[in-house]
Amino acid sequence: MKKTIIYTASLLVAFSTLQGCKKGEEDPGLSLRSRKARLTGEWTVTSYAAKEFEDGALYYSQTLEGASLKDIDGDLVAFSQDFTFEKDGTYSSTQIEDGVTTTYKGNWAFLGKSKSAELKKKEAILLDETSSTNPTYSSTHSNFADGYAMAYEIVKLSNKEIIMKYNIAVKDSDLTNYSEELTITLTKK
Repeated sequence: MKKTIIYTASLLVAFSTLQGCKKGEEDPGLSLRSRKARLTGEWTVTSYAAKEFEDGALYYSQTLEGASLKDIDGDLVAFSQDFTFEKDGTYSSTQIEDGVTTTYKGNWAFLGKSKSAELKKKEAILLDETSSTNPTYSSTHSNFADGYAMAYEIVKLSNKEIIMKYNIAVKDSDLTNYSEELTITLTKK
């Protein structure tokens, strides 16, 4: 009986320790794969919600409904987007919006711990776009200083699903407050 109690107590301590090592709030409690291994592969966007605010008032939104983006006025635009994350730290993405295909390429990296942002190590990812191409334009960017990088908080990173959030708030020169919230769910192909 004493051995059973000790064994059960050991399992409870081990389980609670593993729960404490989770990065994202919805991450699996236990994974035998590293975060890099879980991220690597082909993904498709299955949920997308974007909201933009001006001085606290919602002035624009988009949500994914099936294969269409719905904006604040209820207008629908055909939309799909896929991502491929490679082990070497590169990524590519193909977005089809209203029949126009745009291809993005760039680099990705997990971000370190941030006390001010209340993030653990590898709980956020930086997507640094280096090129984008569609039928009407093509552009290349040298590095994130060009303004084509976005940092996302990884809410969930499992073998089958990723949930990422992006939030930003700025005040422009005429003291207008702008903010944007974006949540994207990707499902493994």
